Amino acid sequence: MLVELSLFTLGAITFPSVFRLVSSRLYMVRDDYCRLDISVKIVSAIQAIVCVLFGMITMHYTKDDIVFTRFYLLDCYIYFWIPYFYYDAWALYQAFLVSKGEKFRESTTKERVKRFFRKKWLMMIHHLVLPPIYGPSILLFRQGKGDYLIGCAFLMEATIPFISVRNILLRAIYKLLFLKV
Repeated sequence: MLVELSLFTLGAITFPSVFRLVSSRLYMVRDDYCRLDISVKIVSAIQAIVCVLFGMITMHYTKDDIVFTRFYLLDCYIYFWIPYFYYDAWALYQAFLVSKGEKFRESTTKERVKRFFRKKWLMMIHHLVLPPIYGPSILLFRQGKGDYLIGCAFLMEATIPFISVRNILLRAIYKLLFLKV
């Protein structure tokens, strides 16, 4: 149990730390919202790349028997991965706050959170409801079976880096076209 808690804590520290590091390195981006949004996208892309690599490694080591073969590091990665969902919800909220400006920050916290959830309700369901469902399902209820299939599911993250790069480039092009003219 100590190993699992350590991995969970490491994930809870790693993702916000990478976010802060990336955000601090984007000092040339003057607009706070753009800097935060790009930082969120970069951390998402990094996490997705690691997830895909882990999925490929898991599939490689469990390809002989896709139901019963175990890959010992899969559960470790899942404990590390679960905090990403909560970090991402927090980071998206931070970017949302900055995007709305000072006047919005004068409203109550409850009102700000309500407006954020109204605007990003589907993403928040994904980030706040799925981890308590996926975590126990993947770690406990499957009883050590199907590591190969979990590896396959991790491959779905392969689209995220491309989506992130697309959004970053669109933001950069928008800034070049409309703010530099």
